[in-house]
Amino acid sequence: MSDPRRNALVLLHVTVFVWGWTGILGKLIEQPTLHLVFTRTVIGLLGLVAVALWTRRTLSPRTPDLKHYLLTGLIILAHWITFYGAIKISTASIAAACLSTSTVFTALLEPLWFKRRVRTYEVVLGIVVVAALLLMFGLEVQYRHGIAVATLSALLSAWFNVVNGRLVKRGDALRIGFYEMLSVVAVMGA
Repeated sequence: MSDPRRNALVLLHVTVFVWGWTGILGKLIEQPTLHLVFTRTVIGLLGLVAVALWTRRTLSPRTPDLKHYLLTGLIILAHWITFYGAIKISTASIAAACLSTSTVFTALLEPLWFKRRVRTYEVVLGIVVVAALLLMFGLEVQYRHGIAVATLSALLSAWFNVVNGRLVKRGDALRIGFYEMLSVVAVMGA
């Protein structure tokens, strides 16, 4: 196996592992949702600053897309509040499973943002995910509110991922992430 391929697979596995633990830790940490989101964002923001310093990349605000970065940060804020809120009112597994519905939302949002046709297979796969979730959680009456909030979180996740897909074509991903996190910290710290 070539080094780039091996490195990509290791990165993928680490990402999936960390992503999976995010929900579990969100349930186990005793902080209220807003405090948890604020703490997580500050840590992420400091991490981005450290990476920028280490790699000697600029975080200059001089870009015509700065307002888009800051507004996208608000979508991310709403996503995290709804994701961790869903975990607090239901379970980590329900919130994480419902996040998979972002596939159907992405399949519907991308054509609007990228001016392309809807790909039928993407919508069909998304509907299969939704159907599977309905089968799994259809009888979980006590978690319906959590399922609804987690599904809203998935919509918000799809939305900011599609927006970032456009922004990253015109700007540096590190700088975009920095200003998105900065807007979350600024709004929550106000």
